Amino acid sequence: MDNDHDLQKAIAASLAELEKSNATAPPLTPPPVAPAPAPTPPSEQIIPRPQEPPETAPCPGMRLVSTIKGGWITKEWRW
Repeated sequence: MDNDHDLQKAIAASLAELEKSNATAPPLTPPPVAPAPAPTPPSEQIIPRPQEPPETAPCPGMRLVSTIKGGWITKEWRW
């Protein structure tokens, strides 16, 4: 029983010390939040260059067609 009494005293002393330190501690404030970066305007976005198609048609009868997509001239095999 003596151990229980010592344990209760230690807990009570720890709680009193904790309450005392909380009373003198500054109030907690959340850390400042950095503003989100502004989205890049479409005129400044980097558009990756499309891959070149294979030199030979994947299927007989297909033709290579050049089109403009996203500012790039692309070549595609079409029927």
